[in-house]
Amino acid sequence: MQRVWSSARILSFAALSVVGVIGLAGCGTVNTLIAEPKSAIYPTYKEFAPEAAKLAPTPFIPEDSTNIRIKSHPSTPGTLITFHTDSPLPEGACKAGERPESPGLNDTWWPTEVPKEVQICGDWSIFTAGGNYYGETLVSPK
Repeated sequence: MQRVWSSARILSFAALSVVGVIGLAGCGTVNTLIAEPKSAIYPTYKEFAPEAAKLAPTPFIPEDSTNIRIKSHPSTPGTLITFHTDSPLPEGACKAGERPESPGLNDTWWPTEVPKEVQICGDWSIFTAGGNYYGETLVSPK
C-alpha cells in the first residue's frame, strides 16, 4: 500500500519542525531577543552605593552625588551612568583622554552630543553636559 502525503500534511510537518528547532535553540536565545534594558534611578549616593558593587568600579562618583541613573542591556556589553554633584571629581581618580568605543546604549537622559575628549576613570569615560556628569563603559554589570 502506497502512502500519499497531501500538501496540508507536508506544511503541518514543516511548521512543527520549525517550532521544534526553535524550542531546541533554547530559552536563552529567546530571552536575548526579548530582554529588556535594565534602568535604575538612585536619589542619593547612599542609595546607589550597594548597586555600585555590581558595576565597574566607580570611585570617581563623589558621595554628595544625587540623581544617579544607570542603564544596561543584557544583550549589549556596557553601561551608562549619570549623576549630579557640586563637587569636583576626586583628585587622581581620572585622567584626560579620548573617548573609547561606546557601548551603543542610549536613553532619553543621555546627551545627543558626546565629546571626543573625556576623563578616563578606570573602565569609564566621563564627561559633563548640562550640569551633570555622564559616563559609559563597555563593562556590563555583574
